[in-house]
Amino acid sequence: MEKGKRHIRRDVLKSLDEVLWHRLETVWQKARDGILEAQKSPLGHQQGLSHVIAVEENLSALIRDEWKGTKLTALDLFLLSASACLHDAGKAGDLPGDHGHVSMWEVRKRAPDFGLDTGEAEAVGWLVSAHNDKRWMLCPMVPFR
Repeated sequence: MEKGKRHIRRDVLKSLDEVLWHRLETVWQKARDGILEAQKSPLGHQQGLSHVIAVEENLSALIRDEWKGTKLTALDLFLLSASACLHDAGKAGDLPGDHGHVSMWEVRKRAPDFGLDTGEAEAVGWLVSAHNDKRWMLCPMVPFR
């Protein structure tokens, strides 16, 4: 499979839906201003902005370019990028255990703080909850739209 070359936020979403792209830029800015620099690994090193950008770049490479905007809609790409940005929202401080689950609750509880509406926060919450515990089967199978 050929790697995706077009970045899901900068290249694709901006051309598909400029309003949704502006909203996503707000999500990223709010995260930059609020939580990203507080995130630490279990070993205590900073994870922040460079880590979430790397996650988003990996998603961009994993998704075939011809699927971006076809099999995956502008909203799907918005949710994936927002999930990359917020996937470690529950990793600030010394929280033991499942930070994916804590991140889910942080995103849902603080949706307006991150620039998300309730439905978007629900979808992003489920995606981030499963990122470190591999419990994908617990994610709802009903589309969030």
